[in-house]
Amino acid sequence: MKKHLAIIPGIILLSSCVNQTFSGFRTGAITNTTDHSVSSEHSLCNGVGTYSFSAKENTFVRCIIKTKSGEINFSISPIGKDSIFARSLTEDGEYNVDLPSTGKYKIVVNANFHSGSYYFSWGNIGND
Repeated sequence: MKKHLAIIPGIILLSSCVNQTFSGFRTGAITNTTDHSVSSEHSLCNGVGTYSFSAKENTFVRCIIKTKSGEINFSISPIGKDSIFARSLTEDGEYNVDLPSTGKYKIVVNANFHSGSYYFSWGNIGND
């Protein structure tokens, strides 16, 4: 039993700092999640994805949306608070969003029969 307990903390330390959920469907999808980004390239996506992460002072989020057809809506908000940035797109878009303070944030993506891709990454301003 003690051998199993020693393995569990190692697994927890290796897990991603991004919590994610998705409800809906994606076809032809290639998705990727790291500690500092989330992305999906898909033939068709219909549903809601939620990604939460921790941010330090001077963090920004880079948002890149590519649309072949359909609609995609997304918002960025501190957890438990109102959105600080939101867009509804039927075409391509690129945005940089400065986060106002240290804390936990979430990105909510709502795809309505969207064909294309989305990419969100976050990092600190002035750091390599």
